[in-house]
Amino acid sequence: MKKLIAIILPLFVFVFACKNVEQFRKPIESLSADWEKASTSFTDAGTLVGSVQSSIAGLKDSLTIDPKLKLDATKLKLIDSLKTSFAGNMDGLTSLAGKFASLAANWQDGTAKLAALKDGLTTGKLDASALTQIEGLKSMLTETSSATTMITESANTSKTQAMAIYDAFKAAIAKK
Repeated sequence: MKKLIAIILPLFVFVFACKNVEQFRKPIESLSADWEKASTSFTDAGTLVGSVQSSIAGLKDSLTIDPKLKLDATKLKLIDSLKTSFAGNMDGLTSLAGKFASLAANWQDGTAKLAALKDGLTTGKLDASALTQIEGLKSMLTETSSATTMITESANTSKTQAMAIYDAFKAAIAKK
């Protein structure tokens, strides 16, 4: 009898453990698919921020006035105001890049946690805390998706504003 229990008990535990892990399969697979889509958007947002920073930095270097150009006090005041606005725009973009970097660190941490859940699913080694982890990652996914949208919109707005300031600067120093 003891031999029979010794054989059946591990088999029962294995079947129960596998069945227990199966309850997490659909939520983990769904989360993984959503995570992958969000990762693409997140990466695109980071690329956009870097691209906008580079292009705005290039524009900043061209906000110069030829010393031979004679401008009246009104135009000089306008030009100073435009340069100040441009610098503020760059500062805002730098802050946005910092927020993105902070989010990226959290996103990497979440990606590692999701990978651990997927590994646990594959090996059949997940416990009851998996549900809490899945819910936490879903929350992170929602927050990061919202932040990604905000970052993308802010980067595009910053680029548009920088171009408008640049155009106004060029118009202010144009010879008439």
